[in-house]
Amino acid sequence: MAHTHSRTRVYPLGLWYGVGKVTPVFDASKIRDDLRKVKDLGVGFVRLWVNWRDIEPRPSAYAFGELKEAMDEAEEIGLSVVIQVYLEFGPDWLPKLYPDAVFISESDLKLYHQGSPGVCLDHPSVRRHAERFLVELAGFAKKYSSLYAWDVWSEPQIVQWVFRLGFPKSVYCYCEHSVKRFREWLKEVYVSIDALNAAWHRSFNSFEEVQPPRFVVLHYAKENIDWVEFNVWKLKEDLRWRVETIKKVDREHLVASHAATSSVLLNPLFGHPDDWEMSKVVDVWGTSLYPKHAHRVPDPAVDSFILTSVRSSADAWGKSFWIGELQGGQGVGGLKIADVVHPEDINVWFWQSVAHGSKGAFVYHSYPMMWGYESSGYGLLDPAGNLTNRARALASISNIVREYGDMLAEARPLKAKCALLYNKHSYRLLWVLQEESAAAFSRSLLGVYRVLYKHNVPVDVVSIEQFMNDPSSYVLLMAPFSIAVSKEFSGALERFVSSGGVLLADARFGWFKEDGWIDGEIPCYNLSRVLGAREKSCRSLTESKAVMRVVNEVVPGLKCGDIVGMWHYAETMELLSENTIPVAEVGSAETALTINNYDRGFALWVGTSIGLAYENMRDLGIEKLIKGVVELAGIRPPAIVDPVGALEVRVLTVGGGGERLVVMINQGLEEVRAKIAFPEDKWLEKIRDIITGKSYVVRGGELELSVPPRGVIVGYSRQ
Repeated sequence: MAHTHSRTRVYPLGLWYGVGKVTPVFDASKIRDDLRKVKDLGVGFVRLWVNWRDIEPRPSAYAFGELKEAMDEAEEIGLSVVIQVYLEFGPDWLPKLYPDAVFISESDLKLYHQGSPGVCLDHPSVRRHAERFLVELAGFAKKYSSLYAWDVWSEPQIVQWVFRLGFPKSVYCYCEHSVKRFREWLKEVYVSIDALNAAWHRSFNSFEEVQPPRFVVLHYAKENIDWVEFNVWKLKEDLRWRVETIKKVDREHLVASHAATSSVLLNPLFGHPDDWEMSKVVDVWGTSLYPKHAHRVPDPAVDSFILTSVRSSADAWGKSFWIGELQGGQGVGGLKIADVVHPEDINVWFWQSVAHGSKGAFVYHSYPMMWGYESSGYGLLDPAGNLTNRARALASISNIVREYGDMLAEARPLKAKCALLYNKHSYRLLWVLQEESAAAFSRSLLGVYRVLYKHNVPVDVVSIEQFMNDPSSYVLLMAPFSIAVSKEFSGALERFVSSGGVLLADARFGWFKEDGWIDGEIPCYNLSRVLGAREKSCRSLTESKAVMRVVNEVVPGLKCGDIVGMWHYAETMELLSENTIPVAEVGSAETALTINNYDRGFALWVGTSIGLAYENMRDLGIEKLIKGVVELAGIRPPAIVDPVGALEVRVLTVGGGGERLVVMINQGLEEVRAKIAFPEDKWLEKIRDIITGKSYVVRGGELELSVPPRGVIVGYSRQ
């Protein structure tokens, strides 16, 4: 069917262009030729890399020459511009003027400025210089009609892009200015020194005596939790400052930022941000996406997990979601070289981001990195600036975006009824529990997500704050590895289940309270009422041979005698309510899986780490359990694929809801023939692939088709 509309929204598809010295210095002629090449590809946006040190080589002497050449050319040929600002590449005169602005680690290691990561912006004078630079830059750029948006922080972190030989990971920053800022934050949180002493179990006489923790002490926790929480807050406030500084001068254009990856995958101890905090203070939040990065194994489920998590964090505050960096060329990191990036990879990665709700994407980078650790990596062009087949693939995508960009800008994933909990309290405990990596937590969420991904079940990743603000948005809450919960969240959870919601929790749920203390029983805060049980015993598993056996058939798909694998923990429960049914047992008839009817809802408690069990073993019993709980909650996928897992299928609504985009992706290397049923959209009769123009007939609510290896079909249908 024809694509007729009167929409005017834009889907920005762009290419990074390195004015910022990741490539050799280019003269005006080279910049002109390169940008015209971008324009000839049909790409409508260019993302210009701008370093503070290049614009302000001497204090208050601003040199916009190279940026002006690029902006002038973009203006002339009709390219829209996103300016990517890097304060991290600070001027080399800063350390000389302010030697006390250096980053200091927990072990008093001083991180001297070496091109990057700049100097500590907690230093008041340094911050004033940075603010003047942002004001001058905004004043210069806003005069151009080609300016579309700002990105004021690429991959935020307390300290960025520093690699040290022979040292473990470090914690930052302990300079006198950061410590002062921490004390001011503590005053806001605790108000009185007596309240701080009570929380920390210390005996300070004033806030000026307080030092941030540098290590873990055996019987203490709250100061470590507070230090991590402070740095998460500081990153948000530093992003807010950047945004507000630009908007003092330029209130007309969007201001964005993008993370290196989802915060669900990262330990906040090492200065990583929280997506749900950062997205509050920008117009657009985003992520980098490098499926074939030099330091990761390609995994479409992980890509989907990242996209879902970051999109969910933006959705939480009504913000748009962009792919700030989409991999354009082969991953290189030192001596490690990843698999070749093929043209079809560019196509799959772009459409997967659209399928997960992205509202813009920027391919990184035009040229490959020309020097340093990533040399020869990530370029869409070759080192001489010639077009590659990957660039031609982007040109093909650009043609479709030009025609259908307004539709892509309006398309949204169908509202999820299932939520996966991002539990910040568990993450904040990582330091206290002496965990360098967030793997136990992130892989727990990923394992559960992987089952939902396989069965095309829409899901949102929600923060505790987001859930408490609107628990009625969801029917099912899955809370894997939620070993710490707050009193407020516990109350919201009880109300959620009582009013008809479904909870799935796993081993050691509610082990800690949010301040690091344990309660009289597990789970804490009287959540045993909701679960209908309390912990009887728990032990760590050192092997994967422990299993539980199903004894009651109350979860769809699980039959008596079925085996459910166990990983990481083996926990047993003491039943407390006649409404609680033992579903599975471990060992000598010890209950290890329960379901409890609580008012109008019910709660399931599984005595092992379900996400880790699936992520490490692909355990069929765990898959049946998760899928069965989804069915028990009355949730049906909008697209049911036969055979299961053959295609990633995402259904999006457009405009007022009378239109659908069905994105079907074959992530494999062999052709797939599949049947797809649409139980919620029985009105679908025909879909038209906006990529090829081919139409497919839907008969009886079912579509049968073949998708080539690494192939994508983007079907459009209208009621």
